[in-house]
Amino acid sequence: MVRIKSVYLLAVAFFLAPMQVQTKEDHTDTLKLLHIIFRHGDRTPSIQDNEFVLNTNVTYIDAVLTQKGKENSYLLGKWLQNRYAKFLRSYSTDSVQAITTFYERTQVSLQLVLEGMFSFTNSSKTWDLENNEIHFSIKNLPLNNSLLMLPHESCTNFFTYYNDYTKTESYKNMLTKYTDLNEYLKIHINKTFSSLAEFVVLYDTLSTQKEIGLSLIPWADILIKKLEPSVIDLCLASTATKELKTIMIGEFVKNLVETATLKFEHQLEPNDRKLFIYSAHDLNIYAVLQLFKYDVKARPSYNSCVMIEAHTVDNVDGFKVFYKNSLDEKVVPVPIPNCGLFCPLRTFSKNYEEYFFTFDTC
Repeated sequence: MVRIKSVYLLAVAFFLAPMQVQTKEDHTDTLKLLHIIFRHGDRTPSIQDNEFVLNTNVTYIDAVLTQKGKENSYLLGKWLQNRYAKFLRSYSTDSVQAITTFYERTQVSLQLVLEGMFSFTNSSKTWDLENNEIHFSIKNLPLNNSLLMLPHESCTNFFTYYNDYTKTESYKNMLTKYTDLNEYLKIHINKTFSSLAEFVVLYDTLSTQKEIGLSLIPWADILIKKLEPSVIDLCLASTATKELKTIMIGEFVKNLVETATLKFEHQLEPNDRKLFIYSAHDLNIYAVLQLFKYDVKARPSYNSCVMIEAHTVDNVDGFKVFYKNSLDEKVVPVPIPNCGLFCPLRTFSKNYEEYFFTFDTC
């Protein structure tokens, strides 16, 4: 059962006030359709591994949201409510399509974001997801889905293309950055890594253990900063070629174009559909931003959020893109290549049709 403490909810109004000032800009008058994709909230480690931990008596459930992850997911929903309340107004299964992945952490994050977006009461009472104000209809995608792709789990062709990339000089040069780190690992655990994925698994284990309050042995604590760049390098490697981009983002971008086209032509079913919202993972957020050649310098934060807005501006149909990396950071516009801050639908489609997912992509 998911609970947010009363005292925390009492602070929500105060917390949201400065955010309203930062994001107060009305771009909903021309808005026709909205796609929002966000990363799940803070989570526990994926595995119970006490090799690097001092306080081994601490127990936790693997790979689920922490209390902070639950609270921040709800607050992301409140921020989105503040930004889009005039456009979305209220929840219905016709107006909102909510989609998430196989994992509990993305499913619970989506429930909490939706609760924040569409709950308009100011009550400070404690609430839970089994007794919330609104029942949200959520589509949980299987591991082998193509829309919110985790390619290492669901697409056999990914391994072929990724293995081809690992043989390139670009990938080999990427790995040379970790030569000193491998020396460090050799000294402390008597092993070295030969792939980015191995570094990332260790980084995820150590960083999430520290985030939930476990005390790491000193040399392992030092490792976290050394390992951190491997995450963004793995994201880069996973989208490094046209084939890999198509696997990672092809179905998503194709869906953007198709749904917007139908909406602009008044043919989208249901007719009242205004929002597609996706709860996903850091790699999904990175892939979307990389599609627009946005300079992603570090791993997308928990609850990072990309908003892709379909507008009709001066009788021209097109897209605007915005990014919010964390609750503490301001939303920023994302320039669309060959367009700028507003991209006509035809130009957008032409830009990205080469990445559209097809039946033989995987």
